[in-house]
Amino acid sequence: MPLVLNARNNQLYGGNLINQKYKPLDNPTLAAIDSAYYRQLFAARQGLLTGINAYPPSPLDFYGNLPVAVPAVAPLVVVSSNRANWMQTILQNAVDHGPFTGYLDATSFHSDVVPWYSPLRSGRPVYIVVHWSEYDYYEARVGNNAFANVTVVGYKFTAAAPALDIVGFGASRYAAVQLMIHRGYHQAWTVDDNVVNVNGFPNTLAVVEALMPLGGGAAPIWGISFTGATANTGANTLYNAGTLTFAANALNFGATQPGLLQQVVLWNLDQLRAANLNFSPLFVASNEDVSLSNYLQFNQHDERIITACSIVKYEPANDPWSNLGASREIPRRRNRLLGLLDGIEGDIQFQPIGGGAQVTLQTYIRQTVLMHGINRDQSTALRTQSCAIEQFMAEATEQGWYPAAPVNPFNPFNGPAVINVRLPAAL
Repeated sequence: MPLVLNARNNQLYGGNLINQKYKPLDNPTLAAIDSAYYRQLFAARQGLLTGINAYPPSPLDFYGNLPVAVPAVAPLVVVSSNRANWMQTILQNAVDHGPFTGYLDATSFHSDVVPWYSPLRSGRPVYIVVHWSEYDYYEARVGNNAFANVTVVGYKFTAAAPALDIVGFGASRYAAVQLMIHRGYHQAWTVDDNVVNVNGFPNTLAVVEALMPLGGGAAPIWGISFTGATANTGANTLYNAGTLTFAANALNFGATQPGLLQQVVLWNLDQLRAANLNFSPLFVASNEDVSLSNYLQFNQHDERIITACSIVKYEPANDPWSNLGASREIPRRRNRLLGLLDGIEGDIQFQPIGGGAQVTLQTYIRQTVLMHGINRDQSTALRTQSCAIEQFMAEATEQGWYPAAPVNPFNPFNGPAVINVRLPAAL
């Protein structure tokens, strides 16, 4: 029988909570008898993208004036889009602050909001990874000429005759991690662009990095993360008691680990490199972090959550229309990609848990999920539908119901990635 998806409508979808933002469905229910169909969700997406020359093994090109890598020093890498002006402001706030004594500097926010990833707080180089169409805009505002030890890098999946290079959460995070692997680093921190603090964190990154042994000997830890933020704080709540703390907590791995590696993650790049493992570019609208965490857990690759440290995220501001990459090029690619996915996924059948008529997923998204005050234009509907499919894909990953080699979506190159590093003039 054809696949029938089962879940409840999430009436909180589209709200302010981070953990509801990409979750149109509640309680996705998967049946082992349908495991082949769940694998086909991955294979169908991969086949579609391969057919339009938009998926690995197409080379991954990076554009930027890259500094000399020092592999022994783990950098911070930030994936961003449409926030260059806002990032310029908060990075400048860190400069205006003057020297920091580390992450426990209680004066960090005395003047204004400063990012957690500022090299003035971390003492580390920072890479800001953006789609190639946003490179010039970001470089002019937050590049090395503006801020020391900050490097902007553009990424692009390239083929001989691509329809459009792919974008999305999975593709951008894949590119960021693959850049760090290619540069020869042993560890790297991935950080969301609006993270401003990690409460309970020690004074230096090195203290946490020491919890992840490298080389032979002890069983490896593949990733370390922290208790994630569930909402963005704003100017009206940033200075409320308890929002920001500057005292180190005991770095015990919580009883809830393993868990979700998100928002701020220390990665063991040596392990990812050896396994040719990375985020899956098949996750376009959501769940790229959930699926990779589930992949690690299913395959018994040790990953840890330090629950004593909690991430604080700030409400960002988007760039104006003058950022032609974010306002034109990226939506063009994303909407075309989502439209193609709709062609292979929109007519999948959906049966609501608790009663209701069986309908196509496309119908359920438009007539039920988006009936709670959410903008119901075409692009929103397509993005929501993709989020729903990606919820099932992430759940399937937890059970091991994803394609195996040679089409493993978490190893799309089936071997070392094909990487080109080019100067910005090549854009």
